[in-house]
Amino acid sequence: MLGDISSEGKTFMTLLGITAYQVGIAVWMKWKRWQSCEAVGKVVGILQYPVKSCKAVQLKAARCTYQGLYFDGLYDRHWMITQANGDFITQRQYPKMALITTSSHGDKLCLDAPGMETLALPINPPVDPSKIRSCRVWSDRIDALDCGDDAGAWVSQYLVNEGLRIVFSASHMPKRDITLEDKPWGNLAQSGDVSAFSDWSSFMILTTASIHDLNERLKEPITVENFRPNLLIENSIPFDEDEWDAIQIGDKVVLRCLDPCTRCVLTTVNPKTGIKSPEGEPLNTLKKFRLFSKYGTSPCFGVNATPDIEGDIRVGDKVYAIRRRVERDNFCKTDI
Repeated sequence: MLGDISSEGKTFMTLLGITAYQVGIAVWMKWKRWQSCEAVGKVVGILQYPVKSCKAVQLKAARCTYQGLYFDGLYDRHWMITQANGDFITQRQYPKMALITTSSHGDKLCLDAPGMETLALPINPPVDPSKIRSCRVWSDRIDALDCGDDAGAWVSQYLVNEGLRIVFSASHMPKRDITLEDKPWGNLAQSGDVSAFSDWSSFMILTTASIHDLNERLKEPITVENFRPNLLIENSIPFDEDEWDAIQIGDKVVLRCLDPCTRCVLTTVNPKTGIKSPEGEPLNTLKKFRLFSKYGTSPCFGVNATPDIEGDIRVGDKVYAIRRRVERDNFCKTDI
């Protein structure tokens, strides 16, 4: 019996030693990888969108979480407006959504829009199983909590469309597994990468140099709000973000860059007026110099990302990047 116990103990110690060795190697490899990072800029904008496709909230600080930006009890894009059947809607169909503003007051999320009285929604409503509805974001299905008839009537009146609803994804409710997205150019998401109602990943990053480069090509300049990023990074090299594999913000937070963000007609909505550009800008200009062969006819602008290490960030934080092990030419840019 003693011999058996001793043998089991030796086996356990051997397995423990192997596990510790593997963990040590993984930690060392991550440390070595970040030795090649370089300073690329600093955070100059933190933008949160509590309600999908509504106006941005400009923040000075926030917490990066696996579910998205978090501040003052609110997660990024955890509320959403849907059709009666649960299908999501955005500024693509209803450009006036750009004028819906959100703010938090105590335990309430308040929505305001031109000509409308304030709509106050509870930030942490009880999850009543009878109010759970199946919703759709692109090809994904996700369960969400219906916010009630008053909320539905408010948004239906503003957007002049009967039957609209507002739904909410509580932080403890299941989220969309973004590894399941079928991307023709490959899906770089990993197990555990999730989002609530974002188009895909929980973060989108843009740089000031890229916006400046685009504005140099436009007759009428646009702002960062046309592209709805979560993080705006001040830098000096246009489209440098194409080559980032991961970034570190400040001393702790790490975001893994997944792929370029493809762009659509939503970028043509003027965030100040809620009206689409009659010239189709800036989308048409982007198509002249930001098409890449494997992304088809959708131009790329900005980078989709997801956290590897959560933590607090603030405007002014330095940003460091690890570059992808590819040459810029491998992106196969196509000028038309």
